[in-house]
Amino acid sequence: MFKILFIVSVCSVVVFAQERTCVAPRHFESRVYQYDHATDFYQQGRMYYDAIGERIRFIEETMENDTRSAEDILVLYRERKEYKVDLKTRKCTKSEPKMEFRPIGVEKGYKHVSDITIGAPPGDGVGLGVWVMTENSTTVQGTFVSEFTHRDCIPFYHEFRGMMHGQTLHFHRTYFDVTLREFGHEEFAIPKECMADFDTTLL
Repeated sequence: MFKILFIVSVCSVVVFAQERTCVAPRHFESRVYQYDHATDFYQQGRMYYDAIGERIRFIEETMENDTRSAEDILVLYRERKEYKVDLKTRKCTKSEPKMEFRPIGVEKGYKHVSDITIGAPPGDGVGLGVWVMTENSTTVQGTFVSEFTHRDCIPFYHEFRGMMHGQTLHFHRTYFDVTLREFGHEEFAIPKECMADFDTTLL
């Protein structure tokens, strides 16, 4: 009888641990809405994410009554290259990424704090796990809050409040229409406007 109870207890612990793990997709395409509380700056657009190659592309959408130009931003973290193209003037700006690459997912140090449901439970809702991490390293001091679907660990929401590399940040990002897929060369190709031989007089 004791052996049976012991086995059941061990199985329960294993199942509970499995329910509290979350391995996010390594590459996906998504619509993104992002708001920076510190600057009152709002962005929306399409993002291409590749954790294996440590690269992200964000093609911003022009919003109605927007006073600034939308941008096409390509960040190649492994190569330490960042390219920004003003989609109105087609001018390219090259620089190094200000931050290091951070995977979108449940990193070491995250703790599962709750579960929520979006929509009408139980049949029509989507279950989400809420994860929180507080970091106090030499480059990052602050709190991360992330939400992922129970099924497939698809990212839905991400927030950070604190400091990164001496810069005060408070932003949140929401992911919609996430599509898991492999990428070809074109999604992360360096924009032609950033090539040395690109002739801006042809615009």
